[in-house]
Amino acid sequence: MSTDTDTLPPEIQQLYGSISPDNTSSSSSSGSSSSSGSGSSSTPDAGSGPDTPDLSSLGSFNENPFTNPLYLSALMVGLVLVVTLIVYLGGTGDQNNPGTAISSGLDSSSGQSGNKNSTILTVLFVLIAIILILYVTQYILYYYFSIDISTTLTNMMNTNKQPEFDVVINKETQPTPIPQPSNENQVFNIRDNAYTYEDASMICQAFDAKLATYQQVEDSYKNGGEWCNYGWSADQLALFPTQQSTYNELQKTKDHKHDCGRPGINGGYIANPNVRFGVNCYGKKPEMTSADEELMKLVTPYPETEQEKEVDETVNKWKNNLDEILVSPFNYNKWNE
Repeated sequence: MSTDTDTLPPEIQQLYGSISPDNTSSSSSSGSSSSSGSGSSSTPDAGSGPDTPDLSSLGSFNENPFTNPLYLSALMVGLVLVVTLIVYLGGTGDQNNPGTAISSGLDSSSGQSGNKNSTILTVLFVLIAIILILYVTQYILYYYFSIDISTTLTNMMNTNKQPEFDVVINKETQPTPIPQPSNENQVFNIRDNAYTYEDASMICQAFDAKLATYQQVEDSYKNGGEWCNYGWSADQLALFPTQQSTYNELQKTKDHKHDCGRPGINGGYIANPNVRFGVNCYGKKPEMTSADEELMKLVTPYPETEQEKEVDETVNKWKNNLDEILVSPFNYNKWNE
């Protein structure tokens, strides 16, 4: 029995091409000869020979519109919309059909019923159209922009309260990227005073760097570098640079005149390697993250005293409770000046 494959899609024609009558007869004859021989299988290896159909043109699972949830959902809602449209047109057609009007006796009650049904179908049609638009929009926002929109409708049946409609938009945040190193080697300081000299060397190795030498710290100082924080450096030195301008500003304060040493390179050799300092590394410094940028805006060149910390805590406390503080009007007649 022959099969006309000219009317089939190209992908199916490829499949039929591998099992055409000529190929079938030749394969069956070869199969009979092989079965009479040594008993070895005549089935070719998968993927070998021109008779193996190429299925790569059929597309991947995600690219197939019949397996994509967006297409499926739109198709289902679209079908409901089409059915509703057909019912709606049929309902209005019955009202405009004279034969239907004569058979119904032209009574007013049937006309009112028809108008009522038409109104219901119209409302239903509009609602489904709106749902279709919202449904497709939600999928587009979720799959292409990672925005999840959820809605909540409450107090629908409660006569004592007003219905509440709540819309929550949740945009998925991307994971914090790993800082990428800069292209040039430089001295960078690890601020936490939590590392011994042995720890410091391994910390730098984790950044593919090494402990900075005194000369490298001094070169950094000459280029404008400063950080008011001791850092373990090569040869068991604990160093940090301070710029002249920063030193001059500190002299204007009451409690921080000597917090960052003197202008130049501060520190020296530390006999006890177990003392905990920060770390001065030399290598490719990681790029600044958004968190680092915010910290740089808030950090001061000197540590706060206990009294200043208490003041800041009190100010922040009142900032979080501003709605409890009563502010007087400008006068008895107006609020602002």
